[in-house]
Amino acid sequence: MQRLGELLAASSHAPLRALLQPALLPAAAVALRYSALAHSNAAGDSAARTLECVAEPGSELATEAARARGRAWALLGLARLHLARPPAGADPAAKRALKAAHAEARVSEELLPELQARPAPSARAGA
Repeated sequence: MQRLGELLAASSHAPLRALLQPALLPAAAVALRYSALAHSNAAGDSAARTLECVAEPGSELATEAARARGRAWALLGLARLHLARPPAGADPAAKRALKAAHAEARVSEELLPELQARPAPSARAGA
């Protein structure tokens, strides 16, 4: 688990690194825990009894296991949503259009009313 954390922390993808502690590592921990129980069941270890208890519907351990798996799926879903969304800030390709739209809005909202309020230069010269 520690090695997985180190590998993900070394990533150059900032959103992935941001999700490491709150979502990815807890989800991986749950997956590894129940994966280890399944492998120990196949090997005939004493943990096999624990896995059998998980399989018994209504047992306390089954409820805990279902809750943990549900939390892991929710954390993975959260990570997918955060990784799929576009990054914050303006798209570099749309930067010019955004600046042009801002300048156009400023001209129409601030400068045009001021120019309309001022008298024309020909009107001042005749006075």
